[in-house]
Amino acid sequence: PTHFALLLFPSFQALDVFGPLDALNTIKRQYPSLPLRLSILSSSLSPVSTFPSPSPSSDNAQNDNNNNSANFIPFEQKISPTHTYTSPPLEPIHVLFIPGGLGTRLGQANELPGWKPLVDYLIQFFSTPSNVSHLKGIFTVCTGSFLLGRSTIQTPGGNLKGTLDGVKATTNKRSFLRAKEELKDVDWEPRARWVRTDLPLLLSLGGEGEGNTMKKVKLWTTSGVSAGTDGIFALIEEEYGVGIAEFIANILEYERKVDPNDDPFAVQV
Repeated sequence: PTHFALLLFPSFQALDVFGPLDALNTIKRQYPSLPLRLSILSSSLSPVSTFPSPSPSSDNAQNDNNNNSANFIPFEQKISPTHTYTSPPLEPIHVLFIPGGLGTRLGQANELPGWKPLVDYLIQFFSTPSNVSHLKGIFTVCTGSFLLGRSTIQTPGGNLKGTLDGVKATTNKRSFLRAKEELKDVDWEPRARWVRTDLPLLLSLGGEGEGNTMKKVKLWTTSGVSAGTDGIFALIEEEYGVGIAEFIANILEYERKVDPNDDPFAVQV
């Protein structure tokens, strides 16, 4: 794969994005002839922040008189998209990269969640045969698997189902029970630094007397935050070779986990 598409939403987790991207950045620097390219998609071309919006509050923080919305200064990083979900790249996308973060949580009643344009884009993407025909892989980090799971795909019978229904996947272990409650039909793996499996996608419905055309797309779902970096090295090893994976890890002085079952944050279910 050479064309990666990073799908962003407000309040994404920084390391979910920058850990895997830095490994890919380093590949491109070391192998400039490799035609790697990155597109960054969001709901608009405005910079996308890591910081929760609009409220400065968090799960573990309380506002006081000196920390209100009038004088609060966020500690944030922003990424500038290259494309929007309604005006995506014209070039075929080979890998969809979906990070997680606080912004993946379900919105309040009567509130349009910031992640919805991303999920709507996935639904449209998977329903377009030309997109599916070029797609080689999907890579999620942390609760990015929630967003993939909220999207839908067409079954061979012509019905719609959750994209991850019946598929083995993992997610941030602190969100594991929430995952099981919200997306009950996903085969959630409680002990996995990452899960590598195949996702069958429908290319076309066959006519009378004809079979359907299916395509298996490689799927990597990783556990929480830092696990995304281990997951991207698993992808690099599979797609570009173990030598390149080890070389890039040495450059980054990164001691990666090579066993997906080596999960110190596994949960008991």
